[in-house]
Amino acid sequence: MPETVSTSPNSHQQGNYEWIDVYTRFADKLLEFRHDRPALIAHIKNAYASTEQKFPTLARDGQEPTDICPFTIFGLFNKQMTEANRKKLLKSLLSELGLSLKCPAFFDGIPVLNPQKSTFYWFGDNQAHDISILWEMFDAAIAFADTPTKETRNCFIQLYDQCQTQKGVKWNLSMGLFWIRPSKYLSLDALNRMHLKNSEEFTHLAITSLVPTAAEYLNITEQVRQAITASEQYTSFVDFSYKVWREAERINKEKRALLNTLVLKEENGKYHANIDISVEEWKEMLQNKKVFYPDALRMILSWYRKPKHQAAVKSIIEENPTLPQSFPYYTVTALGKQIINKLGRFKVIRESNQKDTYWCIPFEGWEENNNFIWKVRDELAEAIRELGLAEYDEPEEIPEPKAEEREAESYTSEDFLNEVYIPERNYQEMKDKLLLKKNIILQGAPGVGKTFSAERLAWSIMGCKDKERVMLIQFHQSYSYEDFIMGYRPKEAGFELKYGPFYKFCKKAEKDANRAYFFIIDEINRGNLSKIFGELFMLMEKDYRGRSMPLLYTEEEFAIPKNLYIIGMMNTADRSLAMLDYALRRRFAFFELEPGFRSEGFMRLQRQADNRKFDRLISVVEQLNNEICRDDSLGKGFRIGHSYFCGESNITDAMLESIVQHELIPLLEEYWFDEQSKVDNWTINLLNSLQ
Repeated sequence: MPETVSTSPNSHQQGNYEWIDVYTRFADKLLEFRHDRPALIAHIKNAYASTEQKFPTLARDGQEPTDICPFTIFGLFNKQMTEANRKKLLKSLLSELGLSLKCPAFFDGIPVLNPQKSTFYWFGDNQAHDISILWEMFDAAIAFADTPTKETRNCFIQLYDQCQTQKGVKWNLSMGLFWIRPSKYLSLDALNRMHLKNSEEFTHLAITSLVPTAAEYLNITEQVRQAITASEQYTSFVDFSYKVWREAERINKEKRALLNTLVLKEENGKYHANIDISVEEWKEMLQNKKVFYPDALRMILSWYRKPKHQAAVKSIIEENPTLPQSFPYYTVTALGKQIINKLGRFKVIRESNQKDTYWCIPFEGWEENNNFIWKVRDELAEAIRELGLAEYDEPEEIPEPKAEEREAESYTSEDFLNEVYIPERNYQEMKDKLLLKKNIILQGAPGVGKTFSAERLAWSIMGCKDKERVMLIQFHQSYSYEDFIMGYRPKEAGFELKYGPFYKFCKKAEKDANRAYFFIIDEINRGNLSKIFGELFMLMEKDYRGRSMPLLYTEEEFAIPKNLYIIGMMNTADRSLAMLDYALRRRFAFFELEPGFRSEGFMRLQRQADNRKFDRLISVVEQLNNEICRDDSLGKGFRIGHSYFCGESNITDAMLESIVQHELIPLLEEYWFDEQSKVDNWTINLLNSLQ
């Protein structure tokens, strides 16, 4: 992860550098407290109290700090935080220390710390010693900047190199030097290093990933100073830092624009988004029940069967009186998200400045006679025709794509552990819980691989990848008993009884009693479970397996067979989901899936990828997860899982950027919808890890 990012709130071309005098005099004032640090800490506490900001962690286990280094004090107001809080804190510190200085209006060109790494020392046994050395470094740096002699230079070099042996310093030291004497010292923060490394005028500096020694740092500083003097582009180290930041912002904005150019456009009264999905891609997705789940396919076929594959949304709703009016809108949104996730080529489609809209992925649309018409996209309609899907009344009746007849591929517990990033003891616990209880819910944060793990758990118990004995469905708010078990559906001449997937799968398992069958329910807590399971609620229990009771519509004696196991998945980060009631909870075992970044399997993936950007991104995500855990409104159930980064054999820069832009940043926008500064800060961290 980059140690820092350079940032500025100012948007003008020429930087405002009035802060230089304030920072220089603040550094001089701090030096007066070198031998009276308790008084300095008291001033800092008073400053925080007057601004009503939370006092930061400056010692082990959140204890009261007994000492602090001057660079860390500068870091208190030079880290990612809101502009208002930054100014309040600096203004209060200036007042506390008796400095009659005006707080700067802008902080152009100032590199800032990552808030997760904002002290220049590590908490521990060496803390007191390390802080003392940092004070000596602070004093020596000011002395050398103000009075550059051989003696002050040698003192600077000795202490700089000594500081670099301490934990928590590294590249941050150059930033601290820049803060206290910005006209004398160059900041080697992440953005400046990247610019120096990639710019033709500075390639001779040979900037590497290794922190330079004091002699190397001073040599780099002097060469950059000479280049700036000869250049018409920059006027100083501060101006250099500011313009490097501006250029990085311009590049990032262009990248974000390219990744979000897919917008809904209105042309001649018709709304259209230029989505390049081929017929073959539509065919593949139509046969993927995770993308076109039954309700989604049912919705698409409702439009496909209409003349010219088009109809008013209102008319489709009226033809399906048993479904809620939100049916097509909710379903098309869920389908659109599945398509986006499957293709990974674009993010969301926005209609002007309104909310995200997904209907224009499978449809085109326009207003006609006070109705809004949806028309199935030509490529999607052609894919439906070629697959012959319209011949079937219900999606469940569509047979699986034909494949060569062959024996199911073997699958063992070793295969599971190679693919699913959890320890062996956790796998055994999860397996034992399912076999004992017959029902289990795998719960966890987004991206921990709940669906992936569920399928492979079933295969490992069966000993083979027999997909005929595994069924996967997804619950949603409008899902009902009639969808799940059985119910009457309208047809041309009245109504007819249709059997749902659970009824059919139970009957299938019943005929093969000597082998295990697995029914997997994604998003199990999205549905109204009492409404969906109905009288089968009781039969789910282990002790009632094999016992029958009459069904609601037919009074047929029905039982859930003993060889059928139910695996549910529950996303703990979805605020819209209801908690499971006690009656259901006692029928299921629960197993928490954790992010697996520290698992042997994921670390093996990192070693095989041998991609430094990938490693830096994972480091940022782990720190982000720590922040999420500490957030009272979120917690560990909202952490980011490892599966965002799995599934591709070749980890490319484009893939990593797509994950950050299309998946992680939108997730943070949802998590911290009322704390935009946090979203902005972590967006910068994620994007800069890819530089």
